[in-house]
Amino acid sequence: MISDIFGPPTILAEGLIKMGNKCLEFMDKKENRNFQVAYQIELLPNNNQKEWEYAIQLDPVTWFDMLYNLSGDLPNTLKAARSYVNSVQRKYKLPAPIEPTMNSIPSKIYCGHHADCKYCPPPESNKKNVWKAPSLKGENLKCIRDMNPKRIIHNYPKFLLERPSKNHNSNHEEPPVFCVGMAPQQIRFPRYCNWYVEKERIVIGEDGKDGWICVSQQDDVREILICSHPGTYNTYDKNTRPNNHKTNKHLVIDRNLWIWVLGYFMSTYLVENICKQQIKNPVELLRSTLGNGNL
Repeated sequence: MISDIFGPPTILAEGLIKMGNKCLEFMDKKENRNFQVAYQIELLPNNNQKEWEYAIQLDPVTWFDMLYNLSGDLPNTLKAARSYVNSVQRKYKLPAPIEPTMNSIPSKIYCGHHADCKYCPPPESNKKNVWKAPSLKGENLKCIRDMNPKRIIHNYPKFLLERPSKNHNSNHEEPPVFCVGMAPQQIRFPRYCNWYVEKERIVIGEDGKDGWICVSQQDDVREILICSHPGTYNTYDKNTRPNNHKTNKHLVIDRNLWIWVLGYFMSTYLVENICKQQIKNPVELLRSTLGNGNL
C-alpha cells in the first residue's frame, strides 16, 4: 500500500521493484504456472485516491479451473465465482461519455516489419530457419537451411547474407520509431521484434532522450501506453540499431521506469502541463499485462 503516490519517486520505485519481484517469483513457482497464461500487475488508487494498492489480476477462467480442481466441489466453486462477480459489479461504474473536442487524425499505413526491411537477418535465424534473399534470381535464390554460421559464410556469397530479408513496400510509410531488438520465440529461433509506433499516436518521447515513449490509445483498455524507447542508446543511422528491447517483465522491475513515471510523467507532465494543477491525480490505474494472452 502506498500512502502518497507523489512522494519521493526513488523511494517509491524501490518498493515497487520489490513487489514486482515478488509477483514474478510467485508466477514462476511450479504450482502457479497455470496462471502465466495471462495476468496483470496493477497499481490502483482506493479510499478516494488517498492510498494506492499494488495487486495481481489473474485470468478468471484459470482461477476458476484451479479452484474447482482443488476443492472438487462445483456448487461452492460456482458460489465463490458468483460472489466475486457481484463484488466487481458493485464497485464498477460506467464512465461518463466524453464528447471529443478535436477531430481525429487518420493514421497513415506503416510498414509492419521495418526492422526486417532495413537490417540483415539475425545470425540466430540462419541456423535452422529457411531464409530467402529478396529480389534475387537463378542460382542466387537459394534457401539457407540447417547450417551453422561458419558453413553459411564459406558456402554463400557475402552479399547474400548482408541483404535484408524483406523488401520495403514503397506504399507504406517508414515508422519513426521501431525496434530491432531480439524477441525470443517459443518454438522458433529469435527474430527481430519489429514493434513500431505510428507518428500520429506519439504523445511524448519521440526523441528517446528520457528512455521512454508514450503513445495514445490503441484499444479500449488503455488511454496512454508507456514503452521503452527502442533507440534510447542509439541513433537511427546505418552504424547503430534501435535495439533497446524490453518486455513487460523487465519493465515492472525497472527502477528508471518507475522513477520517470512517478517523478515526471504523473506529477509534472500530467498534473502540471496537461491539467494545469486543476486535477491533483488524473491517473485512474497503472497496469502491466503479462503472460501469453490478454485479460
